[in-house]
Amino acid sequence: MMSKNWETKWMWVVSLMVLVLLVGCANAAPEPEPPETLPVATAVPVEADAAVARDRVLDYIRESANECVPPEGVAWQASTAENQAPEGFDVFRFQAEGCEVTVSSPEVSASSGDKFYHVTLDDSAIGFCWTAVVDENGQIISTGSEALNAPGLANPAATYCEEQGFRYEISTAVDGSQCGQCFFSDAPDDACDAWDFFHGRCGPTP
Repeated sequence: MMSKNWETKWMWVVSLMVLVLLVGCANAAPEPEPPETLPVATAVPVEADAAVARDRVLDYIRESANECVPPEGVAWQASTAENQAPEGFDVFRFQAEGCEVTVSSPEVSASSGDKFYHVTLDDSAIGFCWTAVVDENGQIISTGSEALNAPGLANPAATYCEEQGFRYEISTAVDGSQCGQCFFSDAPDDACDAWDFFHGRCGPTP
């Protein structure tokens, strides 16, 4: 039979072990939270130069305006406009956080044989549009109306508008920005942003 002294010592040992276990549980590291799931871009092959052209334009706008420009490192959803794109054009559409950038290019520039990209940042909800021509090295060549009318580099939205039998014109917004408009008739209000028409978001009045 166990003596009273041993019983007392044994109870102390058991109590100490329980206390150690309780302290260990209290100090245990919390379960790590699962990593945040970022949106994954669609599996559309995008030319590396087209992505460079997009990023150069976004950098340019971040420095000069507070418009629809997502932060650096955002995951872009990429798609193509194969059905609407005029023959000979590559058109990539990038979307992220409510922002839309269209990067397009003829297969080869008619004037020089070099590759150039027509980059448009468009937010029709607030009437903002901005256009640039960017070379294959990411250098911005022209912006604004000069880019909209760049010789040898047709604007696919303008080409698409005219191919449907309508009239393309450049309009100046209240804030001074210039946007391409597709006019469906002679009525001044029977028109919409050329890129919105290109992407199927508007059209002639029924």
